[in-house]
Amino acid sequence: MLNENTSKLLFVIGVFGWIISFILVLKLNSVTDIQKLKDQQAQHSLQIKDLLTKEIDAVYSKCEASLTIGKNIKWKGQFSLVEKYCTSPIISGDINNIAKCKEILKCKPSNP
Repeated sequence: MLNENTSKLLFVIGVFGWIISFILVLKLNSVTDIQKLKDQQAQHSLQIKDLLTKEIDAVYSKCEASLTIGKNIKWKGQFSLVEKYCTSPIISGDINNIAKCKEILKCKPSNP
């Protein structure tokens, strides 16, 4: 009788061990997937920030060059885009871009 109970107990412990092992493997995969998604999000945020910075730099250089040249090169559309970009949370932490945004808004023509 003791032998039967011991074998049943060992069987149950073995099944629980396999179940726990399976759950841990699934959990590790989901943690890896989450980390991979976080890395991708960080990379995409950097790419977006680079694009926004390039657009701000382009408008800033046009603004510095001359308002007369700028009026001939779609100021209205570019100013509205840059105004949106300057309020973006991605740009809000970058001091250089904030300074450029302020300068761009200063040289914005009153009636573009």
